Amino acid sequence: MPKRVALTTVCSFAALSAFVFLASASTVFAGVTWKFTETSLTFAFGGMPVPHFVPRVAGFLTVSDSDLLAGGISYSFLRGPDGTTVGGNQDFSFLGFTEAFLPRDNPDALVGDRDASADLAFDAAGDLSGFVQEDLEFVALRMSITDNRVESGDGTIATDGSDLQCPDTLCDFTGFWTIVPEPGSGMVLTIALALAGLLQFAAHVVPLLR
Repeated sequence: MPKRVALTTVCSFAALSAFVFLASASTVFAGVTWKFTETSLTFAFGGMPVPHFVPRVAGFLTVSDSDLLAGGISYSFLRGPDGTTVGGNQDFSFLGFTEAFLPRDNPDALVGDRDASADLAFDAAGDLSGFVQEDLEFVALRMSITDNRVESGDGTIATDGSDLQCPDTLCDFTGFWTIVPEPGSGMVLTIALALAGLLQFAAHVVPLLR
């Protein structure tokens, strides 16, 4: 059998296997969740540590199986004088930040000109990179993520409350994201990511053999 035909056959089988596998696993694996652990918090002006700060899990991100296989999510909304525009993914949740949660159920209910966006990518190992920004009524959040980490200068929050333990002011924060294991989902996640990698490989190699 020619190499091109053999590789095409294998990749076609992999695609069919991925579809059957994910369909059969859907009742066990309803998505992937990362948790955000906040590790430091300082006042933006002066750089002094915020008193009584305690490192803790401060938020969660959950994406669907289809978003995982697609390799990322993109979401945005803009509320202005001419109305509200919403675009991108809706089947994810960015929670735990009190006021700064996405997607918004009813952005029209916000007061004033408001906007938010999330552009996140996941690699074959499940590592998370990208950014989230929100400018809302009582909180403004900026978070840049590189390989699961939010380093110094990559996270800021301005709040009228106490989001991320920032006391009604502007703060800088750091932290990291990790995948939350779900009962029975570890093997599903591993195989799903492996199949996604194989399909990506096939998409690049098969055209070269034609």
